[in-house]
This record gives sequence, structure tokens and C-alpha cells, in this order.
Amino acid sequence: MVRAAAASACTCTLATLVASFGASSTDVVQVVGPAALPLHCATADDCANEALALLLQWQLGFEHGPSNATTGAEFRAATVPKATVLAARAVQLDPHSATAATAHSTALLLNFKWAAAAAEANRAVALNRSDPAALAWLSKIQTSQQQLGIALQTAEQAEALAPTDPGFVVGTGAVLYFMEDYASLRDKLLPVVRRDPSNVAAWDWLAMAYKGLGNFTEALQCYHTALELAPDDVKYPVTELQASVAHTYGVAGRQADGEKVLAQLLETAKTAYVEPVRLAFVYTALGHHEQALQELSAATSLYQWELAFVRSEPWFKPLHGSRGFAALVERIGFPSH
Repeated sequence: MVRAAAASACTCTLATLVASFGASSTDVVQVVGPAALPLHCATADDCANEALALLLQWQLGFEHGPSNATTGAEFRAATVPKATVLAARAVQLDPHSATAATAHSTALLLNFKWAAAAAEANRAVALNRSDPAALAWLSKIQTSQQQLGIALQTAEQAEALAPTDPGFVVGTGAVLYFMEDYASLRDKLLPVVRRDPSNVAAWDWLAMAYKGLGNFTEALQCYHTALELAPDDVKYPVTELQASVAHTYGVAGRQADGEKVLAQLLETAKTAYVEPVRLAFVYTALGHHEQALQELSAATSLYQWELAFVRSEPWFKPLHGSRGFAALVERIGFPSH
């Protein structure tokens, strides 16, 4: 997903972004700041790929983010605003590029521009129906909209176009996870880890399958395998896996073990940014629902990527029905259908 960006100078002013965002000038100022950012990309694909690289940094979490960022707000400020401008510039340079439209949709979603993100994702697929990346991203948009049956079909189309790419297999598995079809998720991921035992993402999602099936021993084994591999994979954040281990202890009834890992995460958070959603997962599993909601509120202020799926996330089911969770969903501002 991350590709190298090219050089050559071009500048995109704030005023020219308004039309491509489909938003008001106030919306765009809130996203990118009061001044235009200088861009250094020559083509639509260059701009789009540089935008996606920055957005991926933000999605992954602090560990592989800008070295000078010490808080979530600083980390976001170092990545998302520039990526948002780059993605809009990509569409301006080539309105018919599916890659540009996908990057633009990604940036819009990470700014909680839900309707515009969905429109761009659909436009990307319409531009190139044989682009698996565009289909995979549309599947994520559909998942965020709780259209899980359609999302599964779209993810399977992406996988069929690139059957040897494990990323698209995992993408299909992710939809199965949100559908809580854990047996199918397990069966989807087992061949992936057999073919490539170093695939951290596959081990992570396989662990979620086993956890959903109530096989906590297998789940923990998968997580520990992923943790052993994660330091060699710059695309996978260790704190996410640590939080998943703590969550597993919680749902397995191993409260003391879960609290111990939580303490380690909180210690890490004293000197480095730990994503609030990851802490919310742990607090939920350990029965600390008020703390979980506080972390999710903090995540909302940061427009964290995982919140796109908060309504479908099985790990947050214990929070459903609470006033705090309902208020959170309202604050996120999902579109009504």
C-alpha cells in the first residue's frame, strides 16, 4: 500500500481544494489549517501514493510515526493535513484516476467526511472495476456503513482479482470478523499463515477468529507469534497486539493477567503515544466501561480510523445500550440511511 513518492514542485492553494472536497471552506480550514501546504508531486499517482503513505502512518499508530510527535494531536498534525491536501491535488491532476479517487476517499474518511468518502470510493470503483485496491477500500467504506453483506461481496471481488496477494485475503477476513463468522475467518486465514508464517496481519486476524470461537489458548498463541514477528514488520504496531492480548485475557476471565498487560500499556503511554482505541478495547474487556468510553471520546477528538467501525466492532458490544456509547456514535456523526 505504501509506495515511494516522486519529486517536482507544485503548489495547491486552500481555495482550490474546496470544490474537490465537496465541503465548505470552513470544513477545509479545519482539516488543513489556515495556510496552504506546499506539495512536491508531479502526477496524480505520485500525489495519491504520497498521501496514502502518510495516511497509513496515521492509521498504524505512533510507533512508526513522525519521530518528533509526542502526542496523538501532534502525530495527526504531522500526517493527515498534508495527506488530505495531497489527495485532493491528485484528483485535480487526474479526475479519472481510480488511485487518486481512492486516496481522496481515504483522506475524507480520516476526517470523518462520511458521505463524501463513500461517494469517492464508489467513484474509484466506477473508474476502474478491475482495481483490487479500489474495491478493497470500498469494502471498508461499506463495512463502516454496516452494509456487511455487500462489503463481503466487494472484498471477495478484490480478492478474486489478486488471489496471490495475502492482503486482500485478510481484507475479506476482516469483513467476516465484523459479521462474527469466526469459523469462516479461521478457515480463510489458516492457509495464509501456512504459506507465509511471517505474515503478522494474518496471525493477528487468526487470533481474533479463535477468540471469537472461544478458543483462547489458540488465540493467545497466535498473538504471541505475531508479537515475535512484529518488530521486523514496520507496518504493524506492537501496542495493538499487546492490547489484543490484554483483551483476550479479559474475555477469557483472566482479569489479573489482563490488568498486568494494561499496566504495561499505561506505562508505555507515559513516554509515547498509545492509541486511545487500543486502551478502550482493554478497558472494555476488563469491565472498566467508563474508562473505555473516556478513551473512545479521546479517539473521537483525534478522528481515529478505527472509529469508522465502532458500531460493528464486536469487542465493543458490552458498551452497546449505554448512554455514553450512544452519545459517542452521535458525536462521530455517521450519516443516516
